[in-house]
Amino acid sequence: MNKAVIRNEEFKEILEPISEIPSMIDWEPTLENFSYARENDEGAFPGREGLDLDWITSDEYLQKIMDAGRGHNGYPDGLLGVAPHPGDGGDRTIVWKEGINRPAEMVKERVLELTQFAGVRNRALTTIYPPGGGIGWHNNANASAYNVIITWSEKGDGFWEHVDPVSRKRVVIPDVAGWQCKYGFFGSYEDGPLSLCYHRARTNCMRMTLGFTFDRSENGKKMAEMLIEEIQTP
Repeated sequence: MNKAVIRNEEFKEILEPISEIPSMIDWEPTLENFSYARENDEGAFPGREGLDLDWITSDEYLQKIMDAGRGHNGYPDGLLGVAPHPGDGGDRTIVWKEGINRPAEMVKERVLELTQFAGVRNRALTTIYPPGGGIGWHNNANASAYNVIITWSEKGDGFWEHVDPVSRKRVVIPDVAGWQCKYGFFGSYEDGPLSLCYHRARTNCMRMTLGFTFDRSENGKKMAEMLIEEIQTP
């Protein structure tokens, strides 16, 4: 993954109100209502007690899924946070704070602006983490694509970490207070082990990630590069 500096003023203006989303959430009932892990052959984790975030972000767990090869399908086995598309109306896990005026509609409008700016039809993901949150090691081999990832952090007290597919060295990208951008390619098992990007994230403050995917074609690559260039142009 590579870093890009967000300089585009129009893009910054769209992002600014989106950063309000985490503070609009009433986190205690939200987390009580949220199922923290994907459904697998053994069933879904049934709430807070079912998730061991320290385990799925550990070195031992990373080695386990790397050794498993195709036995790991690419999905994260769990996260501590919420992973809706805020404002789409389909997700009912978020509990908005009292006094927040039409949050879902406002959020939907703002994120639609961002999607239009990015030139994509759909967001790949929206993930919002409370302090102490994070997402387990995974490689997205099931959803191979060129990715542009925009992250907001309340205080910068968090990080993204990935294993470089070629050197196998661990690379930590610390969060910064406010917004930052990363981009790169997530390969598939068909592309070979040198294309797989195992990654995780943890945070000790509010954190939010907006991800955009562009298909695996040469055109998809060019579109992602164009977005990065535009984001970095003042």
